Amino acid sequence: MQFDIHIDREELLSKIDAEVKKIARKANLKGFRPGHVPPAVIRKMYGHEILEAAFDELATLGMSEFLNSKEAERVIGLPLPADNHTQPELSIHNLQDEYKLSYEVGLYPDMEIKGLSSEDEYESFVLRLPEEHLDKLIDNLAFYHGEDKEITEGAAPSDTLEIEIKELDGEQVKEGGWQTTSKIMLNERYPEAIRNFLGKRASDVVRINLQSETKEFWSHILITPEEDVAAGNEFEVRILKVFRREPVPLTEEFFQSLFGENIRTKEEAIEIANETLTRKDKPKALTITLLFILSRLQDLNPLELPERYVKALFAAEKGKKPDEATTEYEAFWKDLKRRFFIQHLQKLADAHPTNEDIQRAIVEQARMDVKHMGLGADMTLDLARHYLEDREFVEEERSNLIISRILQKLSHLVKMRTRFISKTEMVELLEKATAQRDEILLEKEV
Repeated sequence: MQFDIHIDREELLSKIDAEVKKIARKANLKGFRPGHVPPAVIRKMYGHEILEAAFDELATLGMSEFLNSKEAERVIGLPLPADNHTQPELSIHNLQDEYKLSYEVGLYPDMEIKGLSSEDEYESFVLRLPEEHLDKLIDNLAFYHGEDKEITEGAAPSDTLEIEIKELDGEQVKEGGWQTTSKIMLNERYPEAIRNFLGKRASDVVRINLQSETKEFWSHILITPEEDVAAGNEFEVRILKVFRREPVPLTEEFFQSLFGENIRTKEEAIEIANETLTRKDKPKALTITLLFILSRLQDLNPLELPERYVKALFAAEKGKKPDEATTEYEAFWKDLKRRFFIQHLQKLADAHPTNEDIQRAIVEQARMDVKHMGLGADMTLDLARHYLEDREFVEEERSNLIISRILQKLSHLVKMRTRFISKTEMVELLEKATAQRDEILLEKEV
């Protein structure tokens, strides 16, 4: 499709005269009072530059008007000079009555998209952590919020010991040596460290050596209080008390206190836990869903593009001819086809988030991150400002909003069947879709 931009002489003169007067009011030239340089002098000195700037401004305005018109809704890419386009010779002393600039654009076909009816079905990918992981998480929370009770029987994994530690000198307690009292939990992540304490009771004594693999387990306790006190490697540990924690009962009150007043059962708490723990990866799962929908739409709707224009567009954007970069040109061609369906879905869903939409989403993201990191709510705005200063983060959030709105709209048009996937499956599916996230929906609005 070809279109012309017409620039009228009078319109051009108006722009030139306005700019000349503006410069004259500010100019400070030798021989003239500041702000009183005659326009004729400005025109003589800077006329050609002013003319070029005014011409470019009007040409850009004409281009913008076309691209925002209804007939440009199916434009594939940027306008390119038409075969009959000639760059006019501009002269401030000999302005033409009218200038004409001729451009051409390729258009996507005007076609009805198959695959978007209530009879069509797609998979909606949802990241799901293993059930045993989620179940154990709830049990750990009940344990964490439980109550420690002193016991007289032998210690078992996860019990807490109140201990007294004294530095040794050979077989005896070192006179003036390092000592302290503390509490330790018999954490199963350190089997070698806790092995000698299992079954022990209050008043039992255990000897430890820091040169063994148990050093990491004891490192947070065996810190000398003064720089000039150097503890050795041999210590005597006397058990003063043994505590066993009783988990909080999994009652409605417990779930409401941790997950919100609307959460009353373990099943509901597990759903909230899964949503919270997979929140960061949710955009990837949505991207996979959209990628597979796009792939299906492309299969159902063979798309023909104007080859001559596409080759010219590739040369203009990449600075090389298609036959000089065959693989790159094929990827470019496929991307243009995918873009057609993306634009169609964006229009269908009115998925064009405003700056205000993006700002609200980023503030909400900051609020959730602050809560997750255990920071005060007053940090939310500071973190949101940090995010807003990160251009890449803002574009990512814009992309997330577009994808979310498209899929929300599609959920009312087609059948969406939930498919739970693990993190490993998510990575494999992204690779299978043969596209990275940056290729999707991050094109700037025309």
